[in-house]
Amino acid sequence: MGYDDIDFAAAAAVPLTSVRQPRHQLGRAAAQLLLEEALDDGNHQHRQVIFEPELVVRQSSQPRADGAPGSPVPGQPSPAERTLPRPAAAVEDAEAAV
Repeated sequence: MGYDDIDFAAAAAVPLTSVRQPRHQLGRAAAQLLLEEALDDGNHQHRQVIFEPELVVRQSSQPRADGAPGSPVPGQPSPAERTLPRPAAAVEDAEAAV
């Protein structure tokens, strides 16, 4: 299991399941928070911004025919990458925070 879904995760000998962070939104929110604090007139209030990650399921967490992890189940499609969708409410909340 990887974190941040780096390019190597999909390119490994057995593609690695990973947690993908919304990097663009994280950077944008960080810059916005920094500017708000820098331009503070004394009334700045700290706030917490929460982003919903995505689980990117790859072959490293799919069962093999012999029951061991690492390859697709026979008879099922074996996508190189399957992304589980984020709940719509979490996406809207994260986008509204930016």
